[in-house]
Amino acid sequence: MVGGVAVALATLVAWDQSGLLSATADPEARSIDVARVSSTLAGGPDALAERLRVPDITPSAPPEIPAATTATSAAAPMVVVASRGGDRPIAPPPAVFEKPSRPTQPPPPPPILRTSSSTVKAAGGTWAVLIGVNDYPGESADLRSAVNDVNDVDEALAKIGVTADRRLVLRDGQATASTIRAAVDWLNSHASADATAVFFFAGHVAKLSNTTEALIGADGQRVLDTELAGLLEGLRASRTWIGIAGCYAGGFNEVVRPGRILTAAAPADSLAYENERFGRSYLVEYMVRRGMLGKGLTTIEAAFSFASAELKRDHPNRLPVQQDQFNGDLDLRPSPPPRPAPPAGQPAPGGGAEEAPEPAPTESDGCADLTVGFVRCGD
Repeated sequence: MVGGVAVALATLVAWDQSGLLSATADPEARSIDVARVSSTLAGGPDALAERLRVPDITPSAPPEIPAATTATSAAAPMVVVASRGGDRPIAPPPAVFEKPSRPTQPPPPPPILRTSSSTVKAAGGTWAVLIGVNDYPGESADLRSAVNDVNDVDEALAKIGVTADRRLVLRDGQATASTIRAAVDWLNSHASADATAVFFFAGHVAKLSNTTEALIGADGQRVLDTELAGLLEGLRASRTWIGIAGCYAGGFNEVVRPGRILTAAAPADSLAYENERFGRSYLVEYMVRRGMLGKGLTTIEAAFSFASAELKRDHPNRLPVQQDQFNGDLDLRPSPPPRPAPPAGQPAPGGGAEEAPEPAPTESDGCADLTVGFVRCGD
């Protein structure tokens, strides 16, 4: 019996006068949360040994710790164990949300959204709609990381020079389904053809069929993938990044077209995860917080490549997915530097070979004093 107690204590838990403390034998886990036991286990060490009895294990084969375990006997209250390393799946949203116990008036949208689109003159640079929803109707479907996610994206854009009047941020109650639609209209009216546009959503995503997904607004209402694609048809920007930190986000392929990149926290048939230890989704923690903010990466391709490599090392089952139909590297800076021209006859970045330059005009043809420029598709 004494040996069994030693093994259990060494591999799973530590015991003090107040109850069970967290520990783990998983070498990849950095921390794990265990609810404290509010009363002392009856029966003393023998009872403890009986409850913590585990099979013999070797260091090369640590025991698997489930996402949640319970002990429900009368001798001790329930003990809930969080998943390893703070990993937490985002449960799919309910078909019908609970009614809040106290109906509240949603906060008004930001002032920049109230500007009449009829008076807007579209412009270049970078324009962004950023949406993060933790607080959903009722209490059972709330999230923990979505607002942090959108705050990180907002900070990353501010860091590279995107001014506040070009970043429309909707948090929690501001982001009803109707306001999400209005925000896309705002993006459409402000971003000109030579602009870079960003649409980023962090929150619940519902899977309605094999080919249909929907963003869930703070009011529990849906914006279908086909509807979002239809709204974005009015977007003129030639460079667009669409990021979705939610379950099944890879299924929003309807929004992808030439000039756009879709970055998704999970494939079309998979749940997304947030991590309680760093308080973000894996997508944002690695791509935005560590890649864009930490490393100063400004292109979507570089940030995604960095995040994928780091996640393969740290959390190989939490890889994001990306659909890229942009010709070249999509730089989010308002005024990205032009791509250097390749040597004559060499392929252009992301495309075909450069055309041979026109021969220089002669003085006799009347064009010697004219300067002729060119526009490269995707710049």
